[in-house]
Amino acid sequence: MKKRVVGFIIAIAVVVGVLAPMPITFAASGNELVEVTAKGKTSTGKFSGTFKYASPLAQDTEPKQRDFSEKYYYDDSYFAVPSSQYNVQLATMSLCYELSAWNSNESGRDAYSNGEDDYTNKSVNAQNLLKGMGFSGIAVNKWFTQKPEMDSIGVIAGSKEVKYDGAGYTLIAVAIRGGNYESEWASNLTLGKQGDHQGFSEAKTNVLEFLKAYVSRYGISGNIKVWLTGYSRGGAVANLVGAALNDSFKLGNVTLGKDNTYVYTFEAPKGTVSENAKSASYNNIFNILNYNDLVPYVTMEGWGFKRYGNDIFMPDTITYGDYKENLEYYSKFQSYPQSKVPSLAPFKRIAFEISADGKLTNKSLPSTSKDYKLQPQFVKDISAGLANDVFVSRASYAESNQKSMRYLLSVLNTGVTTGKVKDIFVKKLGEKAISIIAALSGEDRIADLTSIVAKCLSDSWKEAGLTAPSGYDVTSIASTAAEILGGFVGSGMIDELGTLLLNLPQIQEAHLPELCMSWLMAQDSNYGQGNKVFERTDSKHRVLRINGTADVEAYDGKGKLVLQIKDGALKDVGGIAVHVDGDEKIAYFPPNVAYSVKVIAKQDSSMTYMVSEEDFTGGVPPRAVVYNQLKLAKGSTYTGTLPAYSSKDYKLEDKGTSLSYTLADSAGKAIKPTYDGGVEGISFSIKAESSNTSVGTTMGTKSYYMGQKATVVALCVNDSSFDGWYENGKKIEGANLAYTFNVQGNRNLTARFTASSSSVSEKSDSTTIEISLDDVVNGIKKIKPVVDTISDLLKQQKEK
Repeated sequence: MKKRVVGFIIAIAVVVGVLAPMPITFAASGNELVEVTAKGKTSTGKFSGTFKYASPLAQDTEPKQRDFSEKYYYDDSYFAVPSSQYNVQLATMSLCYELSAWNSNESGRDAYSNGEDDYTNKSVNAQNLLKGMGFSGIAVNKWFTQKPEMDSIGVIAGSKEVKYDGAGYTLIAVAIRGGNYESEWASNLTLGKQGDHQGFSEAKTNVLEFLKAYVSRYGISGNIKVWLTGYSRGGAVANLVGAALNDSFKLGNVTLGKDNTYVYTFEAPKGTVSENAKSASYNNIFNILNYNDLVPYVTMEGWGFKRYGNDIFMPDTITYGDYKENLEYYSKFQSYPQSKVPSLAPFKRIAFEISADGKLTNKSLPSTSKDYKLQPQFVKDISAGLANDVFVSRASYAESNQKSMRYLLSVLNTGVTTGKVKDIFVKKLGEKAISIIAALSGEDRIADLTSIVAKCLSDSWKEAGLTAPSGYDVTSIASTAAEILGGFVGSGMIDELGTLLLNLPQIQEAHLPELCMSWLMAQDSNYGQGNKVFERTDSKHRVLRINGTADVEAYDGKGKLVLQIKDGALKDVGGIAVHVDGDEKIAYFPPNVAYSVKVIAKQDSSMTYMVSEEDFTGGVPPRAVVYNQLKLAKGSTYTGTLPAYSSKDYKLEDKGTSLSYTLADSAGKAIKPTYDGGVEGISFSIKAESSNTSVGTTMGTKSYYMGQKATVVALCVNDSSFDGWYENGKKIEGANLAYTFNVQGNRNLTARFTASSSSVSEKSDSTTIEISLDDVVNGIKKIKPVVDTISDLLKQQKEK
């Protein structure tokens, strides 16, 4: 069960496509070169105009399935400087070119209206943009002229003659299809057992062979420059192709140096396991990312995956102080010239609990503003949880899950408008979140979940007004999705599952290309004289964890109140992303601003105060400073400092800074930290196991830091009874179904259950979002007691 999760989580994002005349075969079937225009006289200089692209938002516009328009600004001078020099104008233009290479919504519409789509000219938008920029010799691979398959890849290229400082070059512009690509979604989850990502690597080989065919077909020789771009899956492939070109892959009788290879990718997952991926050998590759986006995490850092080159992150509240005053790209996004661009919805964590009247409910833990805020941490945490706590290994995933995941994604994305089916399906899963959570606790969880998922799938096709593709097996697909969902139970990730299901619209929104486009335009002087390039594009930040009964306030360097937690409630003063769960508070502080923190004790008790230096690029935080189990006196105030980073601090990669994170008592006396060093030294494993999985399961197995609050939960199945939590064979007195404690080391806990001889009753489905524990979904057997991961379950036990 623990192996079946990641595919479903990552199977939620965007689309891709291309064209047709007389094919000239140079490579394997599907990767043959198709000439669109001959190599002729080209125009050089500056060009601007309007291009079209297939936005994922097209489903929400009228008329549906249309292409959107946007302005572009191209200049041959972008390629006059070495490729290692980041150019925001070239980055913007690269995204424009990439978006034009998504399968056009409008091309083939007449055929589609009759039930079949015409794929022969899906690259028309990219063709027109290349012509508008003065390129000729336009060609695509054959896969860009036919219906996408699970492992196909679309690529388009054009070229022109340019001259810099008296030296002549052939500039080849290459875009890899990164959206509207239907069944190609399956390739995203084709990880393989070892080495580079199998799906991306195979696509890389196809693109390189196409480029060789292109150079040969048009008789290109001498010095060349290559401009390469891709988005999402296309970005991951472009990243690998760019690295191969840097590593001297031979395209023919041409000369191509690293300084003449310009690579810009967007929202790209990681595709290589090379230890040298971040070396200077690849500093001409720029990966532009939104760390709120789940898609770049589909290949997990925990399994050794990396991106070549430089990661450039869009700033946000967590990484950039004075965010609202200085960063206006969200405003640009809101005013983007499409009438149906959605507003940025707040992200809220979901917790499941049992109410006093015995009903399974959920509550949204509030965010402090309408920005993303806690979403990036959730995305990072769930990716780490999948790698570390859910799957056994990459090899196990490849052997046990990969085939079914490919099938699931292929079917959900088959056809021009099946993205609509996927979106409806995702929405319906969210609506059934409570029923899904209830089913996860049942004895026949896979069968019960299969029934729920099968109904969601069937209803999605009907609501979309479409007929399921030939050979479509609802039960098989539903069973696959059910096994994935079921994997959350043993990994203690039920709250995470609920949060994922109920926040999917917001999570998917982070992958919209319009958001990335807005950020680039906000810096590109072509789109406004007042636009300026942001100084920082890293994803560094500090995380403050306080576990204790106390009020908390934080002030920036100007004395402005940016955080206030009083009587366990978060006050919306804005500025800092915060998560509050009872006595545990987690706050995220940008590194470019100094902060002071006040902790006011509410009673005589103890507190753990921890600051860690973190980065959304992944990996283990390099440094943590911990004040563990400090004695608190009621009414006393403790003052902490978080200094701002200097320029050299941002350059530190695997090593933490030498900044002094101080904490002083009410008398102003400095307190000595319990620990100051790498986070590995304070990371502990909490394991929760069941004595008999046929009558009871557990949640809560995961890693924690010293002083964090951990909760393990026992789930009784089929009228069994809970006998208690045991450690080293001894019963833990006072530990109820939900056992919460302060983590100070590794612990192995066992929940013991006794089977009941009573018969199992069955009841009918409950259609509301709040269901009684006795209610069932499509025949789910009665379960007792159901899940709770927080304090209300403890209250219920006390009442008993």
